[in-house]
Amino acid sequence: MRIGIFGGAFDPVHRKHVKICESVLNEFNLDKLIVIPSYRPPHKRIEGGDNFSLRLEALKKAFADKPCIEISSMEYAEKKHNYSYEIVQKIHESYPTDELYFILGGDSLDKFSTWKYPEKITALATLIAVARPRYNTEDAAKKLKNEFGARVLISLSEDDDVSSSYIRALLELNDPEYIDYIPMTAAEIISGGYTRYGDITAFAEAQMSQKLWEHTKRTVLTAVKENERIGLDPSKVFLSALLHDVAKEIVFRKVGEASDRTTFRAADGMSEAEPKQIEYSKKTDIIEYYARDLSEESKKKLAKYSKKLAIIEYSAPSDAVGSAVLHQFLSAEIAQQVLGIEDSEILDAIRFHTTAKPDMSELGMLIYLADKIEPERDYEGVALIRAAIREDLYRAYNVCLERGYKHLLSRSASIYPLTNDAYLSNR
Repeated sequence: MRIGIFGGAFDPVHRKHVKICESVLNEFNLDKLIVIPSYRPPHKRIEGGDNFSLRLEALKKAFADKPCIEISSMEYAEKKHNYSYEIVQKIHESYPTDELYFILGGDSLDKFSTWKYPEKITALATLIAVARPRYNTEDAAKKLKNEFGARVLISLSEDDDVSSSYIRALLELNDPEYIDYIPMTAAEIISGGYTRYGDITAFAEAQMSQKLWEHTKRTVLTAVKENERIGLDPSKVFLSALLHDVAKEIVFRKVGEASDRTTFRAADGMSEAEPKQIEYSKKTDIIEYYARDLSEESKKKLAKYSKKLAIIEYSAPSDAVGSAVLHQFLSAEIAQQVLGIEDSEILDAIRFHTTAKPDMSELGMLIYLADKIEPERDYEGVALIRAAIREDLYRAYNVCLERGYKHLLSRSASIYPLTNDAYLSNR
């Protein structure tokens, strides 16, 4: 019997997973395909296997009409994430006389030699690689053949431009586009299982005009998509992008000054949209809309955020007052003081997303870029930056920073000191 092995987080399962399974079954005449959701997906750096049951049930629904596909819970039974070589060894023990085929993406094939004991995988199974854009699957296959004596087959399945992280972001943003990417048989399970930040998302949207909220959503999705190659913590990417402009339209009043810092309070908890303030009813409608699907705990958090917004004092550098960069500092203040985010990397990514600064973190660079290259941005040079980030984050950041700096110089515009320092440190 010819048995395929397909492991992954499947968080959530999506149409590309289904297409890959259907394709390899047909292309390589497999008799059976074992799909193995991992107990501890790579992006779950804190929670561990807490949503395993959700992922398992979604997989069962997605492949319910395919009897030759088995959904295995072997990792859950052991309560640990196995290395790929361990999974192959265990499948071999169960099917010692059968032919095994280990399925992986072209991006994984490119890094296969860095895996733990890759030779133990190739000794027991033939590799089936699903080609991906920007990866030379044939060259990687030749390299592995020379290095490990690997047998590598290349699937002709077309790679869809979709990922689980992108779908999770759509679900968090309450964007109905997610339904285009998931199996309809699993839609009900998936749609109710991915609102980890529902209270924070509802709060953020309530502070923004529709125009700013749409920009924020595009920035989030751009950051998430580009991060598929970069590999930063998806939760940090999502929260940083979601909150980068959260203070931009809130009306603040100055309440004090001390040396080089100025303190503010939200004037009335309302937002200043273009060209007039958002009606308070819009905020109420948004909060009530989200609250219908939030847990009781999340509803309480959302109410607490709204109260805290108006009573807390926020601090920003005095030289930013009256400038176009003030909102970055106040957005970070709201993220920390109202929403309780303490991660310094997230806070800095928000705090410097407009100006940049010397020694930006990779997360900071990504949010800085996503804000400036989201799909509605249209200015001379933006295509060059979009192309650059697909190849190298640092190069894209440097190109974008230099373009912005020279644009300000050409207009004889004021350049904020942090931007000047960032530009000079990168020369």
